[in-house]
Amino acid sequence: MSRHRRTIFCLLLCTAAASVFAFPEKKKPPRIGYQLKPDQQAVIERPQIVTTQRQCENWIWAAALDSLLKSKQSAMGPEYQILRLYGGLCTEVKSYSELADKISHEYVLDDGRRVLLQAVYSAGPPVYIDPLIVAMREQRPLMVVWKAHAYVLTGITYDEYIGPNNARILELKELKLADPSTGEPISFLRPRDDPQEINGMMDVTLKPLALYQMR
Repeated sequence: MSRHRRTIFCLLLCTAAASVFAFPEKKKPPRIGYQLKPDQQAVIERPQIVTTQRQCENWIWAAALDSLLKSKQSAMGPEYQILRLYGGLCTEVKSYSELADKISHEYVLDDGRRVLLQAVYSAGPPVYIDPLIVAMREQRPLMVVWKAHAYVLTGITYDEYIGPNNARILELKELKLADPSTGEPISFLRPRDDPQEINGMMDVTLKPLALYQMR
């Protein structure tokens, strides 16, 4: 992955259009004069979660990746990346950042389409929740690595505080996740869960390519 693409993604996660609420920060900002809109939600309407029967982290990661690609009608099957990167072995994931680099290149899909896949992994919990809300409203699932386990982000619940001059504070309440190892939903809840246990997040984009553009 180029440093330029990584910088763009980090700026996306760290820039809030109308929020001053930092995700890891436990201290709450003042809300004097703010109107509360509780329990706002942004969710994937019909999430398509790919599950795996192999209970090892690299297979779970590959299923999470395929869930993101399936939402773009570009699923390849988890086995493809497992065979390509691991020779079919069942093992742990040593570096999600390295995986993002390794899967970022051109592919020819089963239907003949040629695409450039670009994956970006940002380590640690996100600073602001605004980009997560935008992704959910765009029906674009993200991968969340929590306690070294890959999940698919399918929704977010938050409180919205509207202040003078339409200033807004967004406070996270829940991350709605799907577990590719079981297909079952699971939630990251504040203040029950520790944001510092979120290892990072991965996003993927696909760019259509013409035949002459393939390398």
